[in-house]
Amino acid sequence: MYDSSTKFCLSIHSGKPSYIGKKIANLSEYEFAAEYLDATLVEGLMVMRRMPGETLDKVMKMRNWTVEERIAISLQVALAIQKVHMGKIVHGDLKPKNICVDPNDNFKCNVIDFGESRRLTEEGKTASSDEVRMTVEYASPEQLRGQALDQKSDMYSFGLVLCEIWNLPHPYIFTLANTGYSREIAKRITEDASLKKLIACFKNETAPEEIVNLIKNNLSFNLHHRFSTMEMIKRLQNLMPVKRNFFFFKKECSSTHPIRQLPIPSPTQCLD
Repeated sequence: MYDSSTKFCLSIHSGKPSYIGKKIANLSEYEFAAEYLDATLVEGLMVMRRMPGETLDKVMKMRNWTVEERIAISLQVALAIQKVHMGKIVHGDLKPKNICVDPNDNFKCNVIDFGESRRLTEEGKTASSDEVRMTVEYASPEQLRGQALDQKSDMYSFGLVLCEIWNLPHPYIFTLANTGYSREIAKRITEDASLKKLIACFKNETAPEEIVNLIKNNLSFNLHHRFSTMEMIKRLQNLMPVKRNFFFFKKECSSTHPIRQLPIPSPTQCLD
């Protein structure tokens, strides 16, 4: 028996009840996307394997990470997102709680929870919808507006995930707790000049300037200015130590910090 979870996927997102599920099944061979198990007879429901390990938000609280470790984690997350995008899917709800890190498999990352996923049309966009279901704190401006999305929307969310990986302030500067979604909130996020100014002034003593610039780029309100997953992977790899095909943190490290076994992915893990 699988340890599984059931997710609801809106038909307006998937086009067909089992569309997203079948796409995820095709992604399973890449190991980075949560394995699709079955589509129920109830429209829009998916049964998916519950991934092992901890979610990224919990992992980041385990201890104070080094710069090298944060770069490695950022790259692992980018690799996981890339595999989802290879299936012509927009995840639609990327956030630390939807990224699973497996401590028993060299801390490989998996994207989970495809309940808000949408398929791309031949034009590379998703259908727009007035029915918006999302995590407001990690949604892109175009998602908040209820517009059609492409994979650059996920990259905006990835920029917000990187803020947490690198201990940068979350750029949504007003309180979102318990407010839910509203058009007024969407307007404040997508049109607030002070938000844009805050993003432009990101500073952090522990984050390399290159990382800060990557985050700023992905938080651009113009989706055409954001990097693709491929470009992000290449730029993150360029920040790695010269020797990338070995374990940066040896396994004889203290067992009190098993997370130090995190490997540096080799260049062969990425597509050129």
